[in-house]
Amino acid sequence: MSIRDNIYGLFQDRISDLDSGNFVNREEYIYLLRQTIREYQESQIKLKLIEIDAQWDLHHWQGILSRKETENLLGKKDTLLILFSPPELSPDVPPSIQNNLPIEFKSIKDKLKLFYSEKDYNYGVKFYTDYFKKPVGDIYLEQLYSILSPVPTAVFYTDITDYNCRFSLGFWNDKSYEPTIISSPLWNWEKTFNKFLKIGLDEKQSFRAIRELIIIYNQLLASYFIDTFYVSIDPYYPLKFPIFTTHLAKELIRNKECVECYFLQLKQMQEEELIILEEIAQKKEQNLKGNVNQWKVLNTIKVRGDYPIYSIAIHPNDDIIASACGYDGIQEFDIYSGELLNITMSNHHSVIAVAYDCSGESLICGGGKQTIYVHGKAKYKLVGHTNAVKALAVSCRDNILIASASYDSTVRLWDLTNKKLAKVFKRHTKGVYGLAFSPDGTMLATGGGDYTAKLWSLMDYRVIHNFKSHFNSVLSVAFSPDGKILATGSMDKMIRLWNTETGELINTLMGHSFWIESLAFNPQGMILVSSSNDKTIKFWNYISGECIRTITQKDSWISAIAFNLDGSLLVTGSNNGIIKVWQNH
Repeated sequence: MSIRDNIYGLFQDRISDLDSGNFVNREEYIYLLRQTIREYQESQIKLKLIEIDAQWDLHHWQGILSRKETENLLGKKDTLLILFSPPELSPDVPPSIQNNLPIEFKSIKDKLKLFYSEKDYNYGVKFYTDYFKKPVGDIYLEQLYSILSPVPTAVFYTDITDYNCRFSLGFWNDKSYEPTIISSPLWNWEKTFNKFLKIGLDEKQSFRAIRELIIIYNQLLASYFIDTFYVSIDPYYPLKFPIFTTHLAKELIRNKECVECYFLQLKQMQEEELIILEEIAQKKEQNLKGNVNQWKVLNTIKVRGDYPIYSIAIHPNDDIIASACGYDGIQEFDIYSGELLNITMSNHHSVIAVAYDCSGESLICGGGKQTIYVHGKAKYKLVGHTNAVKALAVSCRDNILIASASYDSTVRLWDLTNKKLAKVFKRHTKGVYGLAFSPDGTMLATGGGDYTAKLWSLMDYRVIHNFKSHFNSVLSVAFSPDGKILATGSMDKMIRLWNTETGELINTLMGHSFWIESLAFNPQGMILVSSSNDKTIKFWNYISGECIRTITQKDSWISAIAFNLDGSLLVTGSNNGIIKVWQNH
């Protein structure tokens, strides 16, 4: 079996090994697979950085590897590492190869870098030709794996004697428990050299051609391996091997049939995985739609006084709903029985926003009186806004933080541990209506009447991204469970999905006929729920962008929606004072 066939076989079971119950379509499959790899890498890299001292001393890498460079490599998550070892040359190798090939090997990556970039977010590749200070072989790979195992890595190494040559590859990825080593059959370079002499090349030209062939075979092998690796993750990956081969000088590709065989095998793998993926995607798309249709009303609760519900909050540790009911304060209900448990009034002003702190011991509200009230064991006020408070959000990272958004065009951060103002954000030019902390507490998203949404860093309080694509006020913002996607809902009737890392617009969800009031991601899966003044609630597969269920209200619109922490319950509040608790049956 050839080295090419071995590489091909390495990746054939990638899709079949995946738990098909965890995704619904090709976009979600790819997204989940990449996220799984990233999460694995992050956890393992931290461990390896701690272990590296002991590993380094144990394996005596000094003189073979650079420790600083090794630590840098461990930071290359989301990147496939391609490492070329200097060739191992026997003492009997002719001087032309002995003296020139090690130098020429350093340029092996130049042409490859024209086609494979480290900066490619989805398909990053990093090439090294000077990482190894000396030639490496099979014996070193297990030791190297013990250091670099969290990062997908391929090591290419070449052994040359006075008459033959062998090309080898050592590889590991997120599925590996040890490195896989593949070697080519021996190539009798001396026989090829003699053929060059017979066709009229002189000795110098023939040695040069042999060296060029050694370089080219390594390049072709690396290109083929990279394409195979990424096709195994994403069957829609655009193959680069065919273009790369045509880029190489035609006179140096002496075995065109071999190159064509590589290409045909890649295409076959791609087509086979596409068929499998499409079949699973169709089945799981149907299952997701069926699952969404299982959401049924568990309980219907009528608030006292028929006041509209402006916002709702679900207790983090108890079966309690809090509803902001304007001039009738905050009303708390038992989720399952619907019993009214408590009414909290806030000095005769309209309550618009409500939230529980992380422990559930304090109830926080804001509204028309420009003041935030904290009700709990200790009752106090947070004063600073100059207009009504429209939204509240709570983060439990480090110190307990509250964010408040106001019609005064500011967002304020409050530290509940010392009851003080921590920071004021002033980049919006009109009122701020939407507010959300990222799941890890490192970012804050805001949406305002200036038609923009902004993503703030809570590490240095700067604006990371300024999203400007909406055509009217942004009323609601929400983060996906992993924090990678931000959803923004606007009075322009559209929901936009943004990549929080790059700031790029991922998708626009269209279907509502009036403005978007509220957004919520289900913590359990790839579902985004939106409510609108068009009297509908829509369930979206936010990876594919498809609306998979619409619920229409007859005489009211849903002004607030929220999932409980485990995603098993959905609570909606409407402008006619009705709370509905939905459960997936």
